[in-house]
Amino acid sequence: RLPDYVDMNNTEAYAERMAEIDGELKKAQEQANLFNSREALFGLPATDYGKVRRMADAFDPFCQFWKYANNWRSWQKEWKSEPFATLNAEEVEKDVGTAYKVMFKMGKAFNMRNMPACAANCETVRNEIEDF
Repeated sequence: RLPDYVDMNNTEAYAERMAEIDGELKKAQEQANLFNSREALFGLPATDYGKVRRMADAFDPFCQFWKYANNWRSWQKEWKSEPFATLNAEEVEKDVGTAYKVMFKMGKAFNMRNMPACAANCETVRNEIEDF
C-alpha cells in the first residue's frame, strides 16, 4: 500500500519503485488509448478505461513526493560537496523552488486524503529546504 511508504531512510528505494509504477501506469494508459483507437477502426464503442486514469491520478502525489524528496537529498549532497564556484546559482535556485512547491502541494494533497504520516514527510523535506 502506497500510504505505508513513509520511512524517509528509504527515500532512494521508494523513488525507484515509484518510477517503476509510474512507467507501468503510463504503459497501461497507452494500451488503453491503443485499444480505443482499434475499437474505433472497427466501429465498436470505446471501452471505458477511466479506472486507469483514476489510478494514475491517485498515484501522482506519491510519485511526485518520492521523486522530489530523493532529488532534494541528492542535490543537497552534490551542492555541499562541489566547489562553490562550480555551482550554477540559477539552476540551484530553480531546483530549490520547484522542490519546495512540490512538497507544499503534495503536503496539501496528503492532508486532504487524511494521510498525516505522508503529509509530515512533506513538512520534513520542506523544513530541510527552508534550512538550506
